[in-house]
Amino acid sequence: MSNLIREKCKSLRLAYVADIYEQIPFENPEQYISDLLQQELEHREVAKGERLIKKAKFMNEKELEDYRWSEH
Repeated sequence: MSNLIREKCKSLRLAYVADIYEQIPFENPEQYISDLLQQELEHREVAKGERLIKKAKFMNEKELEDYRWSEH
């Protein structure tokens, strides 16, 4: 990818478009833009979840299977 496209994506704060634009199949312009923006939104949601979990500073990962129900 050219540095020009990468810089434009950075300026527009489209962090993931720069990485995924070549992977999306092109059928027509509307479909391509729609799929590209959908992928950007999905990547942002995943990153947001990871960021919030990190920000919460959970000590240990817990599972319901590990909970001792009989003690209460």
